Amino acid sequence: MKRILFPLALCALLVLNMGFQKKEKKTELSFQQRLDMELAKKVQKLKQDKYKECQIQLLERANQIADSTLLAEARALKTVPVDKPPKPEKPEQPELMAVQDSTEVAPFFDEGQ
Repeated sequence: MKRILFPLALCALLVLNMGFQKKEKKTELSFQQRLDMELAKKVQKLKQDKYKECQIQLLERANQIADSTLLAEARALKTVPVDKPPKPEKPEQPELMAVQDSTEVAPFFDEGQ
C-alpha cells in the first residue's frame, strides 16, 4: 500500500507544481511592461487631480460672475436714493417743580462726641 501511495503523491505534487509554474510564467511581466503600467497609473492620477483642480477653479469663477451680476442688478434697480430721515426736534424743557419735603436733614456724624 505504501508503495502505491508514495508514487501517486509524488505524481500529484508534480502535476500541481507544473500548474503553478504555468501561471507564474503567464503573470510574469517584463520590466518595460511594469514600467508602462506604473506610468499609466501616475498619468491617470495626474489627470484626475488636474480635473478636480480645474473644476474647483471653474466653480469659483462662476460664483464670482453670479455675485457681480446680482450686485449690478441691485445697483440698477436702485433709482431713487434713500436719504436719511430728518433729525427730530428737541423737546421743550420741562418745568422744574420744587419738592416739598417736610423732614429735616440730619447730619451724618455726631459732633458732640
